[in-house]
Amino acid sequence: MTRAADASESADTPFVERVSDRWALIFDESRSNAFELRQHLRGNCQPHRHVQVARVHSRWAHGPDGHGDIPVHIYEPLSTHTTPGANTHSALIVYFHGGGFVLRDSVGRDADCRRLANGVGAVVVAVDYRLAPQSRFPAALEDAWAATRWAADIAEQMGCDPHRVAVAGEGAGANLAIGVCLLARDRSGPPIAFQLLLCPVVDQRRQSAPTPTPPRAAVVTAEHLHWFSDQYLAGDQDRLNPLASPLLAELCTLPPAHLVLAHADPQRVAGEQFARQLRAAGVPTTARCYPGMFHGFYNLADQLDTAARANADVHTILRDALNSPDSQSRRILR
Repeated sequence: MTRAADASESADTPFVERVSDRWALIFDESRSNAFELRQHLRGNCQPHRHVQVARVHSRWAHGPDGHGDIPVHIYEPLSTHTTPGANTHSALIVYFHGGGFVLRDSVGRDADCRRLANGVGAVVVAVDYRLAPQSRFPAALEDAWAATRWAADIAEQMGCDPHRVAVAGEGAGANLAIGVCLLARDRSGPPIAFQLLLCPVVDQRRQSAPTPTPPRAAVVTAEHLHWFSDQYLAGDQDRLNPLASPLLAELCTLPPAHLVLAHADPQRVAGEQFARQLRAAGVPTTARCYPGMFHGFYNLADQLDTAARANADVHTILRDALNSPDSQSRRILR
């Protein structure tokens, strides 16, 4: 770790400890009622209009058969990046928010979507998939795949290149992004150009060993993640489904991937293993682990220097991956 990175981590430590204490209190008070926990956190979520984009508007994506349409929010960047010598269409990123399949909606990740759109110069479609425990696995995944198909189908109407569609997600949303790539491969489309996986949940088996970290440093602990999985999955059979635990999936022919990992994330070791399995399957894969960080840190770019750096890293990698075929970001980051 460089001196600058070490100083950044040290400066972030007091904030990390405050976040850990506050989250533990909120979770312990509300864990008996998923709806109460969701409402508690939703009350603190407002659109971050101080991050200016060209336009934000909402639409309805065609949902899975018999389950109604899916609300999506579309972020158009202040400026776009296009492939040299190709058309003038921008890339398209379909984004799935985190929250353990239980919490949040895309409004809770409004600032992230705005930063992502501007940082990459791409249109971002944020998906409000169905939440657990009211809707259990695979409802969220089927919504995610249906919304991705819809976005790819109308990409040109949105001024986007249908051959440069990426999926991205954080935590549970990263789990859905991987699932969308698996379904797109096995159901013959739509073609996905890249997958961005932020602190991905890749193994929901209870017997899997979590990353050994002090609870206060972890913020979100293995116990927390198990609780969220219990809301989403009906039982052990679901935990062993590769679409719920993609560490168990056959990964060949998936699109190139970049993983953002947090050192104190209970899923970090599983994420590192997932990156190795992607590479072993022939999938161009990069990964970067951020010392001192916790599950979900990426969303705190306004408060954490390390999160701001991770955002900048991701924007560079995605711009390169979606706009430059001979990208240097394809090499393994160490």
